[in-house]
Amino acid sequence: MRFLLAIVSALVLAGPATAQSLFTIDTDIFGISGRGDDLVSLIDDLLSQTGEFSGLAPQATYTASLDYLGIPNAVNLALTNNGNDLVLTIPSTGAVVVFNGTSPSDVENRVEDWLKETGVNAWSKFLREANGLAPLALLDGNPRATTALMANSAYRRFGLHDQRSRLGYMEQEVTRFGTFGVTLEVGGGSVSTDQFDGLNSIDGSLEVSGEFNDTVGLAFSIVGQYRDYRSAELYDIGIELGVPIRLERPVDGENLYWGVTPVLQVGAGVSPDFAAGGLFMGGGLVNSVALQLGIIELGMGNELIYYGGIPLNDISGYDFDTKLSQLMMKNGLRVAIRPISLLYAEAGLSITNFLLDYSALNYYATPFIGGGIRLGRFVELRASYEVDLGENDYRGHRGRMELAAYF
Repeated sequence: MRFLLAIVSALVLAGPATAQSLFTIDTDIFGISGRGDDLVSLIDDLLSQTGEFSGLAPQATYTASLDYLGIPNAVNLALTNNGNDLVLTIPSTGAVVVFNGTSPSDVENRVEDWLKETGVNAWSKFLREANGLAPLALLDGNPRATTALMANSAYRRFGLHDQRSRLGYMEQEVTRFGTFGVTLEVGGGSVSTDQFDGLNSIDGSLEVSGEFNDTVGLAFSIVGQYRDYRSAELYDIGIELGVPIRLERPVDGENLYWGVTPVLQVGAGVSPDFAAGGLFMGGGLVNSVALQLGIIELGMGNELIYYGGIPLNDISGYDFDTKLSQLMMKNGLRVAIRPISLLYAEAGLSITNFLLDYSALNYYATPFIGGGIRLGRFVELRASYEVDLGENDYRGHRGRMELAAYF
């Protein structure tokens, strides 16, 4: 276990020495601007005329524009009356909000309350637009988003990497390992895009699964992820319930495996630094097919799953009216070889598509390599390396290890 944690820590902590700030505010006064990775704090400094924006204090009127996760002019602010009045506009949604205060600090408090509570509907509409424009968005539209985390979880368990389809699971071993199982999985890596470099993440899951008979089983999982970019932090958590239905097993001389799994999931992502968050529920179907040809196995996995948003209240003082309606599809192929009975190696490729909501990466490819070893009769250890490749020069490198015990 110490070796496993050392590998994941090295992957997560590796990153460039310098990185571009996630948020930038430029003003029209003397080139005054500010940069940071905490959106609310940066806006607070602008409106209260402190920190990098202290030079705005003598100005009667000025304008500012916010770059949000690489989206230029995502929010525009026009201040008058020495910073006591503000007109906030969001070009992508057409929202226009007016704030009138007694002082710059009063305006700053009113805007913060609007972001956290009173403006939840308008801000959530912007966050939905951001999912379609920003490759580092929290909730949707990229390989490390909360929706992708949950879709990948079901796909690994019941699709291309379905453990019951791996080499060597012939009649006697299906009987031996097909009753009850516990699986611990952990992964870590980093992401770079055309504008940002150095988003690190670590994710993990714990699954408990069992089978009622030769055909139907049940699997319950808890899934989590932590992402950071410089000082910005993002948190994801979800639960998953799957009902594996094994239509064909490699028994009685048959070499074909076929399983379908209905899946139900609930997931949430939150980042006060991004002023973003959301809760959603999803469901779908995962298909897994594998054919054993001697020491070679050919596999195919397919997934179709829908996610719809649910309001989320009072998370670190924020309310979120989750604007999400996403259909995700994953398809992949895999080839594996088992040179000896306790050891196998594999390689493959999957393609992920975001089909409904506009996404920063409408699709991405994930080639992977991996291998596993069975430690005795009941324990299996698997390691893999994968790369997410997509639009906007998106590159996500990730290592993963999995420890499973069957009883």
